[in-house]
Amino acid sequence: MIVGYVKDIKPFRTERLHMDEMSVKMRGKSFYVWASICRESRFATAFLASDRTKKNARLLMKESPPAINITTDGAFGYGSVIREAKGSWYYHNRYHRCASFEDKKDNDPMERRDNPYRANTHELRGFKKLATGDLFVRLWTFYYDFIRPHSSLGRTPAEEAGLVRYYKGDDWLGRWERWVERASLSFYLAYISTVFSNSAL
Repeated sequence: MIVGYVKDIKPFRTERLHMDEMSVKMRGKSFYVWASICRESRFATAFLASDRTKKNARLLMKESPPAINITTDGAFGYGSVIREAKGSWYYHNRYHRCASFEDKKDNDPMERRDNPYRANTHELRGFKKLATGDLFVRLWTFYYDFIRPHSSLGRTPAEEAGLVRYYKGDDWLGRWERWVERASLSFYLAYISTVFSNSAL
């Protein structure tokens, strides 16, 4: 319920968006965590997919906040996807591809963001199926964005982006409880609406 509820809660726009994909193992097979992060607020978007294709690169762009500038590493062909979505002018003036080793420091926010995923998926030894893994990645990203204060910001990325406001003295458990309540109410209202709509037919 939480994953569905917060899916469209994201910054209206970001100055610079960093994008990357990371390989993880599940039952001996490679899967990919597709992720992006806003440089100024550290707000992240992520999901798990079975392959490393332009289709998933397009999905990552769609789910991420709109960006004035985009930075990626040089390992995947984001360029054609960005040109397709944003046009040639954006591609030549707003897109930065970190192709060389020396250039990779410009994508540091994304590289640092990958470390928690590696640590958590390694401890769990993978998942039984793709849907379970995707749910974990999305829920962990919710925790990163909305629950846990960022070490360099002193507050959550969602607070930094102006999406939510917590009160002094709020603890992590209290935040979880409030988000569960909101998601549950949204789910219940959607269910009631569906029941009444079907009854009217």
